[in-house]
Amino acid sequence: MEPIAKNLLTSLMKFRRINYQENAINKLNLSQMAVLVKLVESLKYEKHIIMSKLSTMCGLTRPALTQIINRLEEKGYVKREVSNDSRREVLVSITPEGMVVAEKEREKMIHFFERVVERLGVEDTQTFIYLLDKLYDVIRNLEKENV
Repeated sequence: MEPIAKNLLTSLMKFRRINYQENAINKLNLSQMAVLVKLVESLKYEKHIIMSKLSTMCGLTRPALTQIINRLEEKGYVKREVSNDSRREVLVSITPEGMVVAEKEREKMIHFFERVVERLGVEDTQTFIYLLDKLYDVIRNLEKENV
């Protein structure tokens, strides 16, 4: 492996060592938090969302989303029900407790990343965002080429 490719892999793998859950108020992992926040955003104008649509919005496979929703439901943050229109559709809604948790976690995440921007600087942060987006696009294109 080329040294630069190895260094890139090593740098990216460091992020796996960050334990978001240690700092979480309600012991949600990052995936659970991301789904909960996306659910809050999508339910601003509706009272529930179809699991398949949420799966697409979150960029998760249906089985992965099902596991996350199972955990959130166990904690009492979301509720699932079968659609009256189609027995094959599962609807997800957020509970009042889930709404409170999502808002607290969202505020905590925003505050954390505001501190990151303070230390990194606005210009470097913008450059980093640009490069992350570019890296994402490159990886997605490579994935498509391998199909």
